[in-house]
Amino acid sequence: MVILCATELQDTGVKFRPKLTVRHMFNISFDHGVMEIPRLQITDDTKPLFANLVAFEQCKLGEIKAHVTTFASFLASLVNTQKDVMTLQQCGIVENCLSSEEELTRFFNQVSEGAVLLDDHFLAELFIEVNRYCESSWNRQRARLIRDYFSSPWAAISLIAALILLVLTCVQSFFAVYAYFVPARST
Repeated sequence: MVILCATELQDTGVKFRPKLTVRHMFNISFDHGVMEIPRLQITDDTKPLFANLVAFEQCKLGEIKAHVTTFASFLASLVNTQKDVMTLQQCGIVENCLSSEEELTRFFNQVSEGAVLLDDHFLAELFIEVNRYCESSWNRQRARLIRDYFSSPWAAISLIAALILLVLTCVQSFFAVYAYFVPARST
């Protein structure tokens, strides 16, 4: 089971925040459209460390819990393109100490490539919650409304002005029809 990439999750209304109180790097949570992930600094030393830990867990599959493999698969799901990396960087979750976003994207996509992820991993419930949130048409429509009409103050002001104009037009039409059917009394 996988989840959408970071930019697609944002398009469905999911917000990313760095986790402030962290017990361990696997302390990922999702609540009401907010995914909190511990800050992650990726350096040249991180790449072989992750790859070796994933390889070790795959050799001991079934004997030990594959937390690093699960975490690497989670990151690979979140990152498909450089835009996903930039999204996570802007949110303060990933600090890229590599030469480029392209290299970091390749790292995330290769670190768990070919790894076996068991169905009962520690993020299984989180994946279900995120997918359920993203499948909700209400959440998608709300995210689209905010992105399209409330992305800037001017867009919000123009929407409010249009709504006021519509209400005033309806009121004017009502009184015009009312005056036609109920003529004014002369005294």
